[in-house]
Amino acid sequence: MKQVLILFFIALIGFSSFAEEKFYPATVTFYDGGQFSGLAKFNRKQEVEFKISEEDEIEALDGYVIKRIIFHIEPYNVFEYIFYKNRYKLLQKIAEGKVSAYAQFDEPINDQITLDQYERATLNNTEVRTVYNNTTGMTTNIQGFTHPFDKRVRFFVKRDTDTTVEDLKLNFRKEAQEWFKDCPELAGYIKEREWRYEDMKTIVEFYNEFCTEE
Repeated sequence: MKQVLILFFIALIGFSSFAEEKFYPATVTFYDGGQFSGLAKFNRKQEVEFKISEEDEIEALDGYVIKRIIFHIEPYNVFEYIFYKNRYKLLQKIAEGKVSAYAQFDEPINDQITLDQYERATLNNTEVRTVYNNTTGMTTNIQGFTHPFDKRVRFFVKRDTDTTVEDLKLNFRKEAQEWFKDCPELAGYIKEREWRYEDMKTIVEFYNEFCTEE
């Protein structure tokens, strides 16, 4: 009986903590480009619970209705519904350009609203690497990781001309070299293991800065 009561109270605490998730100022963007600003959080189904003001009714929005949501609170994280394996998946967007990168973190989705994942993961574990670009003849300082990023984080990439994302984790070196083959310099860094799967944010940012035409 004592064990049953303990389990009951643990479940009750878990339910209460979820029910008390805060709403945060946010803007949702629809597929037609329309936007609404108000208050938002996520529910258990990873839908966006949205309301214009505190007094308004809550409306649940999913990937069939909205494209993205940005929270107007530090660190101003952006989340998007991406299409993967015939369904919409809610992910945090970590790089944007001709190629975008997304990350799936382990923490509960509502915790990710105010958590700067990369700042926490790379604090005191970064180095500045000088990279020479053969095309421009210029050098630039790129921040990289001194040790692998959390292995539990899963990354996805998408070109701005595509409608679905791709996961390159299974055979990263081979798949990433093929995926970024239009940027031989970057493909070379991946081949030589200068940048690994855990460096996906840096890889995509480098590609967008040095390997795309204006």
